[in-house]
Amino acid sequence: MRSLNLAQSTRENFKTLQNIASVVQHSEGKESLSITVIREEQKVHLGLTPLRWSGEGLLGCNIVPLHR
Repeated sequence: MRSLNLAQSTRENFKTLQNIASVVQHSEGKESLSITVIREEQKVHLGLTPLRWSGEGLLGCNIVPLHR
């Protein structure tokens, strides 16, 4: 699954994962973050709400940059 955008971060304005981490931390328990991913060649729009859980992080998934 490839992500096209997460909240305000897009392929065009992405700088570092720290930018995404900041958005996620400031949205903890408050609002759903809009994310668009490509799944089986189809765009899928999702909403992720950052919350504390028993594992690491707030999303329950890892976000890694793709090397172009």
